[in-house]
Amino acid sequence: MKTKYLAILVCTALLALISLGAAGAAAEGGNLTLTQEYDLVGNRSLETQYYLMERDIRLIAEDGTPKGGEKYRLRLMIEPGDRSLGEADKYTCREFTLQIGDGAEVTIPALEGWSFDFERGSLDEAMLDEQGLFFGIPHTRFEGLSDSSGKVLEPINAYQIYDVFIGFLSFNGYAEPDPRGRGIQDLRRIGDKIVRPAGSESPISLGDTIKEGSTFKGGGSTLEFKGLSLVDGAPCAILSYETGMGSFTMTFEVMPGMEVTSFGVTYITADIYLDLSSKWMKKAEIIVVDSTKAILGDQVIDRSIVQTINTIKAVSEAEFRAL
Repeated sequence: MKTKYLAILVCTALLALISLGAAGAAAEGGNLTLTQEYDLVGNRSLETQYYLMERDIRLIAEDGTPKGGEKYRLRLMIEPGDRSLGEADKYTCREFTLQIGDGAEVTIPALEGWSFDFERGSLDEAMLDEQGLFFGIPHTRFEGLSDSSGKVLEPINAYQIYDVFIGFLSFNGYAEPDPRGRGIQDLRRIGDKIVRPAGSESPISLGDTIKEGSTFKGGGSTLEFKGLSLVDGAPCAILSYETGMGSFTMTFEVMPGMEVTSFGVTYITADIYLDLSSKWMKKAEIIVVDSTKAILGDQVIDRSIVQTINTIKAVSEAEFRAL
């Protein structure tokens, strides 16, 4: 009996040693994985991609008092073009919704089914196309928008809807190679980082809604290969994006003959998860903080802090249809 008991103890000890050895090997393998080189810009999947983007804007007064908020929601489908053939991607908005404060959520009928072609390589350094449009997005689509209740949108809400599309293209773009250099193609190992200098300037005008001369000046930015993660079971590279303090000037007409100019500074942080297999953005979490001052004539009419939380998530076709 004693011999049997000793045999059991020996077997148990051997199993424990084998288990520890396997764990050690896994840990070593994990370290090797974390230190290896990765190709983040290989051939991407040509399968149709489906995304849900949500933007939650929270307005805060100077004294910290909440001033309300707005929520924007975009369902977006992308049919990839074959880059080896110089084909553009086709983007289609399936639905766009808006909720202001505690009001009812409404849709924007003019955007349902709207499609546009997009090819990043055709843009210049400032992300303008040959017509001077930011990311090539036509302004006319966002002029005179009404919601599903028939109400004409305020200029600033129309601009936010336009900017949701701009935001998606911007952050999806950080997960794509930049033909001008200093992009994701330069990130090979965890810890690699690229730095873009301050001083870039982009127009943020929008037709008759946001006046010409409205601009954003970048404060520089960094893009870092931060680590690895799993998203819905898919191995992903984590890209960390952070800006220096940017600034903007925006002028819009609140009513005929009455213009308000808003000045402010902007700070942005984001984590972007790139599917290592498909080479498409799997999800992104972006926080934007603005400190703003609005002027009517020579009078300051408002000072606010604006926190904008953006989330982008890739979903399956079935989930997309069911949303």
